[in-house]
Amino acid sequence: MNRQASEYLVSQPLFKPLRATRPTVNELYLKSPGRSSKNWMAAKCNDVQRTVKYMGEILQEYCFILADGTSTPSTRKGDSGSIIFDSNFKPLAMVWGGDDNDLEFGDVTCATPIVDILSSIEKECGWAQGSVSLL
Repeated sequence: MNRQASEYLVSQPLFKPLRATRPTVNELYLKSPGRSSKNWMAAKCNDVQRTVKYMGEILQEYCFILADGTSTPSTRKGDSGSIIFDSNFKPLAMVWGGDDNDLEFGDVTCATPIVDILSSIEKECGWAQGSVSLL
C-alpha cells in the first residue's frame, strides 16, 4: 500500500476531495512522510480521542496507531502538518503530535480532521462556510 500511495500522489498533483466523515476505529489509513519520518506508514484509528478546547471551541482530536503493531515511531519531531489519508487517498486529518512512549500501543499519532481545521480558519477569519479548501 505504501508503494500505491507514493505512485498515486506523484502521478496526481491535486488532492482528491476531502473526506467529510470522521475517522472510524480500526479502519486503515496512510500517514504521509513528514520532515523527519521519510516513509509512508499504514495506521489505524484507535478508539481513544482527545478533546481539546481551543479559542473557546471544542475540537475532537483522533489518535492513530501503526497497523502492523510495531512500536516504530510513525511521527517524529518535525512531522506536524503531515497528512493522513484514507484508503481511497482522500485527505482526512493533519498530524500535530505524537507519543512514542505509550505503554499499550507503543506509538500514538495525534491528528485533527482537516474539515475541522478549515472550518476553524473560516470562523476565525469571518469567512463564509465552505470558502476555504485544500488545493
